[in-house]
Amino acid sequence: MSLGAGCLRVRGAPVCGESLGAGCSRGCGVCGVRGVRGVRCAVCGVCGVWRSRSRPAGAAPPRRRSLSLARSLARSLSLSPVRAGAAGTGAQRCVPMALAAARARALRALSRPRPPGRLPVAARCCCSQAGAPGALPPGGYRAWWERAARDPAGFWADVARGWLLWDSPFHTACQPGDPAGSARWFLGGRLNVSVNCLDQHVEKSPNRVALIWERDEPGTAVHVTYRELLDLTCRLANTLKKYGIQKGDRVAIYMSVSPLSVAAMLACARIGAVHTVVFAGFSAESLAGRILDSGCKAVITYNQGVRGGRIIELKTTVDEAVKNCPSIKHVFVAQRTDNKVQMGDRDIPLEEEMTKADSVCTPESMDSEDMLFMLYTSGNQLALRLSLQYVFDYQQGDVFGCVADIGWITGHSYVVYGPLCNGATSVLFESTPVYPDPGRYWEVVQRLKINQFYGAPTAIRLLLNYGEEWVKKYDRSSLKVLGSVGEPINKEAWQWFYQVVGEGHCTLVDTWWQTGKRQLWGAWGTLVISRLLVGREGLQQREATCCTQTGVVLPGGALCSKDSCSSFLAPSSAPSLLFSEHQHPGVAKGALQYVLLKS
Repeated sequence: MSLGAGCLRVRGAPVCGESLGAGCSRGCGVCGVRGVRGVRCAVCGVCGVWRSRSRPAGAAPPRRRSLSLARSLARSLSLSPVRAGAAGTGAQRCVPMALAAARARALRALSRPRPPGRLPVAARCCCSQAGAPGALPPGGYRAWWERAARDPAGFWADVARGWLLWDSPFHTACQPGDPAGSARWFLGGRLNVSVNCLDQHVEKSPNRVALIWERDEPGTAVHVTYRELLDLTCRLANTLKKYGIQKGDRVAIYMSVSPLSVAAMLACARIGAVHTVVFAGFSAESLAGRILDSGCKAVITYNQGVRGGRIIELKTTVDEAVKNCPSIKHVFVAQRTDNKVQMGDRDIPLEEEMTKADSVCTPESMDSEDMLFMLYTSGNQLALRLSLQYVFDYQQGDVFGCVADIGWITGHSYVVYGPLCNGATSVLFESTPVYPDPGRYWEVVQRLKINQFYGAPTAIRLLLNYGEEWVKKYDRSSLKVLGSVGEPINKEAWQWFYQVVGEGHCTLVDTWWQTGKRQLWGAWGTLVISRLLVGREGLQQREATCCTQTGVVLPGGALCSKDSCSSFLAPSSAPSLLFSEHQHPGVAKGALQYVLLKS
């Protein structure tokens, strides 16, 4: 491929080394300048399109190659995101010599040989040989649910042994509490979330794509494999440790959606620090309040954010916030744009430090009841694994597209921890549904072949106003499950989402997360009602013609109202619903007590 004007050569080889196919809209993987398409190989290394536009007889489908970590860091160090095919001369795209030198140092650092005896993956084993339930057990859903109802603790103990990797096995599955939110789970067990999200998948399929970063600039998606995400996480974790962050410390993450922000969450989990992600649209006052309340020792941020074609001054907001936060010792600053920001004594250039850090970080062994994160909005890793398969019908090879921001519980649960724990490919959506036009969501669905699409009713209502043409312009045949999350969806939006976007053949998962008024789902860090199991098991169901579908409760819980608490079928309209009959490991600590007080 011809290199763009802003690209470097390292040791005589192209930085990106990709050949573009006839159907690829991307340019150079580093600077974004278009090269000569499809001139070096039969299969495009970026988009996977055969140059001949037809597959030879008997040939296997082409595999998409992902951007390497070196290229991802080189992209972030380049600071200037360039849209593929953007106009401009070579001189206009040249990078400063200092920036070029920084890129070269980053690439050389990442290519250094690993010290002898160092393994890229920490050796861990599952304490039980029980297999994770990839399909419903004998007897189907009814037998499964009844077994969980008879012995909830025993049910969750079996699931935990089969689904998670433990450093030390637990001796007690559940120590009940009153209220249910105070129950303690898997006592004596020790594990690390980052190992369950990364290491176990690197051992089996290191080149599987973990994240697809759909950047704000259309057509500039970045693929990151599990091996690359583990490398990025370990370097960031070692950087945090170098500057005194240790187990139990609190770290604020104030970043736009990106692989680096996900790595920041996982890096905190790896060393035992507690992360609190603050939505990157909040004010300095809101950020300061969360930092003070949680006692954060450090902040991780970008110089600026990019959203909907606009620049967001993240570092400026952080500077204003930490003026009144004496607990903050360091501010780690990554680069998202080429604009310079003021750096103070406690500010640390994150990428520069990461290139110096070791790519191996031994995970901290954590007690099952240790805190993972704090979130100042309305889960549990085990329940997330269960719901991703039995609510969203995730299967290996699917592309899971939750377009929520990581600053919300949905982003924590169904962008980061749920998909990665399952070894899934998760989409990180940095932009807005109407940038550069109202067809952005559906263009991404077509280009990335998304199988599960999970968005907010607010966005659905917004797009409904632009009509059907923006939806029907793009191929959405890859979709099999649609999800609505954030607040109850109204009937008109539900029908449009189901009939127009899903063309009547996609299961629609309608979820509520409020902790106020009459919907009380906010106490849960995961979904607990499955629409899919109704059809599979032939259970009696109500006609799904309104905005709320009938579903069944996942095993291990019971759907209760103030009047009754026995049915495993969720009614099609659900006033004042709350899981309270059985203890459940998916209850977010502290949230249920709030719900009980409000109700």
